[in-house]
Amino acid sequence: MTTKKSTSPPPPPSGPSSCLRDESRLEGFASEIKNPADHRTFLDLARKCLARGEPMTFQGARTGLAGGAVPQGGTAVGLGALDRPVALEKGPGGFELLVQPGYTLAALRRDLARRKFDFISPGRASRAEKVLAEFQRGSYFWPPDPGEAAATLGGAASTNAAGPNAGFRGPAGGHIAGLNFLFSDGEERPVRRGEHVFREGALRLPDGRTLEADPRALGLPPTADLTDILIGSQGMYGAVTGVRLRLSPAPAHVWGLVFFAGSEQRAAAFMELFLDSPPEPLVSLDYLDKASLDVVAEMRGKASRLAEIPDLPGTARGAVLAEFQSMDEGLIEQASLAALRFCQEAGLDPDDSWALTDAETDKMRMLRHAVPEGLGGRLDRVRAQGFPALRTSTDFTVPGRGLGELLSEYRRDLEGGGLPAVVYGHAKDNHLHVNVIPENDGQVARAGELARHWLERAKKARGGLFVEHGVGKLRRELFLEAESPERIAALRSLKKTLDPNNLFNPGNMFA
Repeated sequence: MTTKKSTSPPPPPSGPSSCLRDESRLEGFASEIKNPADHRTFLDLARKCLARGEPMTFQGARTGLAGGAVPQGGTAVGLGALDRPVALEKGPGGFELLVQPGYTLAALRRDLARRKFDFISPGRASRAEKVLAEFQRGSYFWPPDPGEAAATLGGAASTNAAGPNAGFRGPAGGHIAGLNFLFSDGEERPVRRGEHVFREGALRLPDGRTLEADPRALGLPPTADLTDILIGSQGMYGAVTGVRLRLSPAPAHVWGLVFFAGSEQRAAAFMELFLDSPPEPLVSLDYLDKASLDVVAEMRGKASRLAEIPDLPGTARGAVLAEFQSMDEGLIEQASLAALRFCQEAGLDPDDSWALTDAETDKMRMLRHAVPEGLGGRLDRVRAQGFPALRTSTDFTVPGRGLGELLSEYRRDLEGGGLPAVVYGHAKDNHLHVNVIPENDGQVARAGELARHWLERAKKARGGLFVEHGVGKLRRELFLEAESPERIAALRSLKKTLDPNNLFNPGNMFA
């Protein structure tokens, strides 16, 4: 179905089409909205747009928080119907699963758990069936955990999605073996890791052209390859049409521990003890402040699925969520004993804690995910009152600092600005998300000033600047201010080479 829209930004509508916004609540506009039903239809559409010079904005599930999938004119192209697994293969490094861009994390987890994929035709002798039979003798998973189960794998590749365990396992890109990619000449080509590698500042593109760039200026290692450029590029260089996932043996045991603290500083001291001597099976360590727990309490009254979460202690002023994964349950038991020791050393009450095993750990994930979901609801309520609010949220790491010291600085700055905030995030490298939902222009200005101040502090600490949610359109101005002129120039040159007519996701990162 095609919906006609004006080619210039309209006044803020009371009920914008969901295809013209994402979870950030940024609203866009498009001349057409297209949702191709299959791969061939998508390629035909994209090639027609390229031929007539029509800009395209590619969309997955629109779960992003930076406005990357929000169109600013041209055609909005939804890839949600391209949602199938394509092939399972066995290579030297193990099993690889090729999926379409609209295949979701929830579908991936379901299919891996049942060890069955819809692309296999039962009863037919083939290499694919032999690979599947070998696969079914084990248990496998995709290690990244971006958090939002409705997110698509194309979106995860386009943003190099991170999440709770990224500090320990790295972002999505490290677990992607290759892409299928639509380039600006309208051709779809496979791009594998280890191919098209930089050598002396140049790499050979799949179409035979040479791309000249200093990978270090792009924030990449000298031996980076084309997949490193395309993963995390937010649709600026073309469309991800397939993602080749590297699967790993699934841990036999998964435990979750949730500790509640009577003060933020005690929670910080507990996390610092954890990070000073991280137990081997630890894969994520997250923090929720008192305001985050209040958001969860609000959500429990509105979302029936959250009834599975145990009651939160009324005295809690913060929560620490730790997840452990291992083939050896004994290692997790030792790590849990270490966590209890840290708990007592930091002055927390071990009785105010949850111990969750295997399938029960979903309750911990629900607790964690309820916070950004609830913040979206709060943002909607402010906007319904007539103020076009957009959330200010930090997304950088500040390594080398004490977590308690950093939290105290955030609190002083917020109090000085008169800004209520919700703070949650990942303890590793101090990757906290400070969220402010402004209710007037003065709060917007003060939140922006603090975001710039905090970003400068992260730069001085040599931390990552836009780590988990990408730049998109919402953080474009901050990105252009914060990044070095050398990196901006290198990225603009790359955009000019791979998308010379600026037809792919215009407005992301650059104006």
